[in-house]
Amino acid sequence: MRLLRAKQGRKTLQFFRINFGIAPPYQVLLDGNFIHVATSHKIDIHARLRKHLGGDKFSLVVASAVIEELQRLGEPVAAALDFARKHCQVVSCGESEDCTVAIQELIGGSNGKKYLVATQDEELREHLRGVPGVPLFHIQRTVLLFESPSARSRSVGKADEYKKLGFSTSEKETVELLEEMKMKERAEKRRRDGAATRVVKKAKGPNPLSCLKKKS
Repeated sequence: MRLLRAKQGRKTLQFFRINFGIAPPYQVLLDGNFIHVATSHKIDIHARLRKHLGGDKFSLVVASAVIEELQRLGEPVAAALDFARKHCQVVSCGESEDCTVAIQELIGGSNGKKYLVATQDEELREHLRGVPGVPLFHIQRTVLLFESPSARSRSVGKADEYKKLGFSTSEKETVELLEEMKMKERAEKRRRDGAATRVVKKAKGPNPLSCLKKKS
């Protein structure tokens, strides 16, 4: 499972590099919840991210609203605040005190700053999946997960690829139709192969020994 995640992570990183120009040195934007979960479980954020990013250089970034939120929450998140102050670059996010809104504003509609985002907020992640070109991390139990590109990112990435290749609209639609047909053919083949290999149990006849007449 670990090797599979690593392979998928490399593909995801390559996808964002090719299609959206997200390249080293990376900027990883963290929210307060992510830092709190990591520090609570003694997760080495630098080491985990370094593995996912192939050993390339990166820096950690937090919105000023995150620092303010951690300060308000006090002692329960003291370790997270200490980490943010010592290890993260603080970027101004305007007047918003809401961390979610602050991060959304920093990402905008196209992630112009090329941030990678690490957040435990599912609603925020769902919002960012709708913005093309936003790599996402979150912690599940004690494992740092690197999400596959969202449907929105894949759609925009494919459109840019067609544009680079000089495809017209009709050619693009033809290619997409052929890809859809191939997917359906593969699915049908898997269904047929599965049916062919399925073992059909034959109805058992009566036990021959039970047919013998009992001795009188």
